[in-house]
Amino acid sequence: MSTKRFSVKKTMMRYNIKVSLVTGTFVLIAVLIVVVAIFFLYEQTLQNYRERLVEIVQNEARMIEALFRLNQKYMQENFESATLNELTQLQKDWKGFGETGEFLLAKLDSDEMIFFLKLRHFVSPHPLKIPFRGTNHSEPMRQALSGTSGTLIGKDYRGESVLAAYQPIPNFSLGLVAKVDISEIRAPFIKIGIWFTIGALVLTCLGFLLIRLLHKHLLLQLESNQARLNSILETAADGIITINSQGIIESINHMAEKMFGYSRKEVIGKNVNLLMPTPDHEKHDQYLQNYLKTRERKIIGIGREVTGKRKDGSVFPLDLAVGEVKLPQEIFFSGICRNITDRKFQENERKKLIEELEAKNNELERFTYTISHDLKSPLITIKGFLGFLEKDALSGHIDRIKRDSEHIHNAVDKMQHLLEDLLRLSQIGRVVSEKREIPLNALLQEVLLLLSGSIVEKKIQVQVASDLPIVFGERSRLIEVFQNLIENAIKFMGTQENPRILITASVENAYVRCSVQDNGVGIDSRHYQKIFGLFERLDSKTPGTGIGLALVKRIIEVHGGRIWVESEGIGKGTIFYFTLPQKSV
Repeated sequence: MSTKRFSVKKTMMRYNIKVSLVTGTFVLIAVLIVVVAIFFLYEQTLQNYRERLVEIVQNEARMIEALFRLNQKYMQENFESATLNELTQLQKDWKGFGETGEFLLAKLDSDEMIFFLKLRHFVSPHPLKIPFRGTNHSEPMRQALSGTSGTLIGKDYRGESVLAAYQPIPNFSLGLVAKVDISEIRAPFIKIGIWFTIGALVLTCLGFLLIRLLHKHLLLQLESNQARLNSILETAADGIITINSQGIIESINHMAEKMFGYSRKEVIGKNVNLLMPTPDHEKHDQYLQNYLKTRERKIIGIGREVTGKRKDGSVFPLDLAVGEVKLPQEIFFSGICRNITDRKFQENERKKLIEELEAKNNELERFTYTISHDLKSPLITIKGFLGFLEKDALSGHIDRIKRDSEHIHNAVDKMQHLLEDLLRLSQIGRVVSEKREIPLNALLQEVLLLLSGSIVEKKIQVQVASDLPIVFGERSRLIEVFQNLIENAIKFMGTQENPRILITASVENAYVRCSVQDNGVGIDSRHYQKIFGLFERLDSKTPGTGIGLALVKRIIEVHGGRIWVESEGIGKGTIFYFTLPQKSV
């Protein structure tokens, strides 16, 4: 029973809304028709006034000019004054036409317009004088005295808006104007408009008041239901947005406002693609139209992960579930949005951690293999020469004993260097000293002083660019970077007759790009990545543990930079590039 009653109420409410809309539409149409009719009547009346004023001013101009010519012919002298006096006498008892209409006759004297005839709205024993320039008063007369004829709506000598026809009398340097106040022309139309507006307002108010009184209960019920629905929507933990079949936003709840950074006023009435980044922003309308034509579901009723765009232009991931609401006259779509930034961040962090663990595991496997291989080599050497040492001691070969001891000593030194390098590599990123701003020129002076012996011995010319920028990092670690790279250049200089090392740096955005360039033996491009591996040595005859470049790469990455190598090929030198931050990152 209650369901049936509710259905009847809804039907009545829809019917009453339709009645209100139809009534309001008819009233609006009637108002528009009357307004348009009044407007056209007013325009036609205005045109009729123009034509009448033009005819009047032309006839009057011909009459005045004829009078001037007649007096000129028979009077010779002072004919102008006599003619003006005659015109004044003729007009003395004439009150003008209509309530405000009148003729104006004036002459330009110096920079003033002097009015001769009796003025209907200006009483003075002296002629009226108005400046020709610097004021917008008496614009019709100004046009006539400028030698032009026509009609206009402008200010007269009082400053009142008038419709005027103006005509010059060029042979006598006079101007003639016939005018009537705009207010006189508009008065009947304003009265009609006022009375019609009052009547329309009264009828409209009575109609809407009747509808309101008849259906107040239904409106209260609707408001109560709407309040309950709004309470649910506003307290929902997810963003809720409704759009119509054209993609225009109809409503948005508080959580959606917070999620996208827009207020209701900013988005209601706008296309929902406002909340979408490229390419969905451009394609959403087509998606919607395709669904309405084909009913093929791609997201409606299914839901999926999409990307949203905030007011500030930033994007974020969200889960979107879209439902369809069919009404008799319209189709609406409701979207429930959930910000999954935290979830995606946790997923990415978990994925990143797994990748890092896999990389560490692979690195540990390579490290274990390399350690077992490279540390085993000096141990085998030590064991072998201990056997030789025992035999030589029993046989009394002192020279061989000394040689065996040197080999054992060298193997121990090699193992010690390997262990020290490994210890230094393991400490990078774990043992951190204070980071600060470091001038590169001062840092390189210290490094070159440490390596001065090798540089002088091989007669290498080292060039350091002047005015190098400042970098941000651990001073001791950056000394290791430049020391290893310069030592590497010295070791692989080859038999170059004029060995050179060039060190430069330049600022690129928030980073400094450094380079260490030599003209040594060069490197094949297939070894670009290999040389940064642990214990990787392209030339086994060259002294070293094979950890130096791995150590450099690790230090650069801990500082937030990257390192790479370039070479034109064997015998054409090598350039190591790496980036360092200018400030804390």
